[in-house]
Amino acid sequence: MNPAGGGRPASAPLWLLILVLASARLPALGGPAASPPPPGFGPVGPSDTASAMEALEAFRNPAQSAPYYLEFALSEIPRRGEVKSFQGRLWGARNDQGLILRIALKDGTGSERRFLLQNGVRAEAWSFAGGALKRLGPAEVLEPLVPGVEVTPFDLQMPYLYWHEARLAAIGRVLGRPADEFLFRGPDGASGVAAVRSYLDTQFRALVKTEILDGAGAVLKTLSLVDLKKVGKQWIPKDVDVRNESTRSKTRIDFTAAALGLDLSPALFSPEVLGSDVSPPSEALLVRLPP
Repeated sequence: MNPAGGGRPASAPLWLLILVLASARLPALGGPAASPPPPGFGPVGPSDTASAMEALEAFRNPAQSAPYYLEFALSEIPRRGEVKSFQGRLWGARNDQGLILRIALKDGTGSERRFLLQNGVRAEAWSFAGGALKRLGPAEVLEPLVPGVEVTPFDLQMPYLYWHEARLAAIGRVLGRPADEFLFRGPDGASGVAAVRSYLDTQFRALVKTEILDGAGAVLKTLSLVDLKKVGKQWIPKDVDVRNESTRSKTRIDFTAAALGLDLSPALFSPEVLGSDVSPPSEALLVRLPP
């Protein structure tokens, strides 16, 4: 199957991993476990809540969105020990339920693991490894994509954006930019995550920081944007850190190539074809991202 059709870089929003921001470089946003809201965050009123929920809805359902392809490396950076890297590819699109991602990633043995992650109110996830297709349960989406990394299907799927209990907790500024702090509480049986706290840039409608919380409100994991690159007219992330706040180990997602505004067949995102090989877009459509 070769899903890559004609296309060119576009300015459509591309979910969490395609963040439209004004700066070409931002410092890491990670902080200590159970960190309080940034200085300057304060209480909210009814008008604040209404405006913030409208922004959240726009982020969930962007007015424009075109399929895309990304190549990346996952570098596991333990607090002590050797750094290990894993190579991967990602195809993304939107359907009538929300964001859908197809991921192919080489594990430590060189074998390829594949994932299909459907966002939305009825979030679903599948994996394909060792010749077997498997639908992932709530506990399984919290397991690493491959052994030895911090990134899980849950981190990329972001089902919490559609959890019923979502509220604006505070308003203020992150990295000098206006942002809304949202708190998403997990429904019973949805996952092993008690809650998620995210900061949404109010001007560009982009998540700039996300923290996964335990039942006591302590931060278990922090996802932070580190660096950005421009592809055509679109800013995309160059580096994203996923840090385990208990072990202090982190995985850096380093995006190495991108093809935006593609024409991808919807069949590419069907669980039944997850075991089929897929060709990346042609080299003419790829933009290589230098270190």
